[in-house]
Amino acid sequence: MINFKRLPFASLLILTMAFVSCLQEKDLETPVPTDVAADNTWVEDKIHANAEIWYRISCSPGSTTAYLEWAERGAHGEDRNYTGDVMISAYQLDGLTAYIEDKDKGYGEKVKSFSLANNEVAFLVKVVPGASGVAGTFALRAKASGVISVDYTNLAIEDKWTDGNIASDEILGYKVKYSGQKKLAVIWAEIDTPETGYTADVIVSLMKADGTTPYKDVEKNKDMLDKNKSHSNDPKYILTDPNEKNFKIHVKNTTPGNFAMKVYEVE
Repeated sequence: MINFKRLPFASLLILTMAFVSCLQEKDLETPVPTDVAADNTWVEDKIHANAEIWYRISCSPGSTTAYLEWAERGAHGEDRNYTGDVMISAYQLDGLTAYIEDKDKGYGEKVKSFSLANNEVAFLVKVVPGASGVAGTFALRAKASGVISVDYTNLAIEDKWTDGNIASDEILGYKVKYSGQKKLAVIWAEIDTPETGYTADVIVSLMKADGTTPYKDVEKNKDMLDKNKSHSNDPKYILTDPNEKNFKIHVKNTTPGNFAMKVYEVE
């Protein structure tokens, strides 16, 4: 043990400075969350061995449910090649109260969802190496949904376009009435689609009658939340819930303007 009483002042000063320096270095090693919006945009990163990466995911006010998806080694899109194996946890803003912990898979149909705590407008996500310990690249994205206060316009199931106009920061809603289980195509015309003359770039969500629970795409089994496209040359399909009588369509935009929407039954 060091006897500090017998040390000369200069030596004591050096030890004190070294101790303070160590504390500062330790503080610098504490992960600082990266701010990310829950807007369904992929965020790419790299995990190192024995490391932690933290994100602070911001949601729109009134969000009640969060969806978290990540791509990694062996689970990613055809045009990607991520190399890292990761595990994901999500917490309330205290960093202690868990929504999900140490989840190993979360791509595609394995996307994780959880109910947000009351009045929470953000949550924390922790990324660590997976069981294999393989470091490397990965990507994650988050979405959030809640009750949206809009006036719904009735939209018929028919092979006919319904025109619409959307302003900046506006959300439009459509209600589609049906009976029984039906396979429906829900498509929209916008800028850069086979249908010409449209100027808006829209993002569309398909929700059950409660307006908060998303339908899944029949072919890919992914939530139909904030989808960038479902065009006439690449339509998305849903199977309606036979226990309900309608579903909701929410339309947002990245570029305001005019667009068109169509819902038709598929045999």
